[in-house]
Amino acid sequence: MPKVPSKPFRVYGTVMYGTNAAIIVIGNSHHNNTFIGPSVGGGIEMRFGREKRKGLNIDLFVPFRSDEYNTAVNNVKNDPSISDFTEPLPFTISVGYHFEIK
Repeated sequence: MPKVPSKPFRVYGTVMYGTNAAIIVIGNSHHNNTFIGPSVGGGIEMRFGREKRKGLNIDLFVPFRSDEYNTAVNNVKNDPSISDFTEPLPFTISVGYHFEIK
């Protein structure tokens, strides 16, 4: 995003495609898998400093998970050998710090 010193705060949207879910079961690796799909989100960029060369990005993403992923999650939840399962969140949050190099 181009630097505009008069605008230290910006809002943006993002669309991505790639790995958006993973299942890892310690001690029962036949359930382990990664899944790909689209994710959409948006965020804010805040620039600070005299020249607005540093900043902070905060994003919220919603992954669109496949039927294959949902089936795999149900298989893990229904496996009697797995006693502790954490339900995945329906969103992710990203916080990043950036700086420009001249």
